[in-house]
Amino acid sequence: ALRPMLLRLAAELRPTAEAKGLVLKLRAADLWVRSDAVMLERVIRNLLSNAVRYTDRGGVLVAARKSGPRISIEVWDTGPGIAEHVQALVFQEFYQVEGRRGERGLGLGLAIVQRLCALLQHPLELRSKLGRGSLFRVRVPACEPHIVPAPAPEPALSGGARVWVIDDDAGVRAGMRALLSTWGYDVRTAESGDDMLRVFDQEQRMPDVILCDYRLAGEDGVAVIARLRARLGVQAPAALITGDTAPEQLREAGASGLPILHKPVAKARLRALIGNLARAGSETA
Repeated sequence: ALRPMLLRLAAELRPTAEAKGLVLKLRAADLWVRSDAVMLERVIRNLLSNAVRYTDRGGVLVAARKSGPRISIEVWDTGPGIAEHVQALVFQEFYQVEGRRGERGLGLGLAIVQRLCALLQHPLELRSKLGRGSLFRVRVPACEPHIVPAPAPEPALSGGARVWVIDDDAGVRAGMRALLSTWGYDVRTAESGDDMLRVFDQEQRMPDVILCDYRLAGEDGVAVIARLRARLGVQAPAALITGDTAPEQLREAGASGLPILHKPVAKARLRALIGNLARAGSETA
């Protein structure tokens, strides 16, 4: 069932969009598609996340409509657009369009989208004009409705556990703060380990959970977490968040023994991980 997925993704990205003054809209009827639910959700989340990240004014629209035997899932934005001569390049790993101020992402989102669409055999299209915005379209086979189990209820709120979020992307920090705050967490964000230690020096309050991006400017997340734990004097529960797809980097992150979430992070998985880490920390305190 496509509409519940799109509603969930729109709700997940809306706090980040609103923090930038953007309007995020959804237009989708009760359509059903034949696909892998996890991989398709990751495709659409990546497209929506990119649209919000690179749009400075106006808004983002995610829409779904029937088109012959397929459903067209479309993500529109009013961002800067992509010049025609580089449109094929944006799907390459680590490629970033020039002129996007203040962005320090890795350029992995669209590479992941293209790879998953190829695996799913869902045609992927890009239309864009400089200064006008972009449209990404994924065509997914339509199917008849069928009965699915009701989703499990979400766990209770956090009880005020303190979560540290370390990421050098300001948009990610704003989105995580907004999302985790709605779940009842006491959130502190910083762009580096040093900045987070300055927060700790001011407040003198220990974290219940540390979430750290794996790739930070000049330092990896494993080293940052080790340094924070050494300063705090406790093995604070922690996890890595990464957008890497290269096997070598994934092996290095996995060798740390820390839990790993892959960007863009699924809201349900993030909530479950934070809850598990917070409970584990309270049991060993």
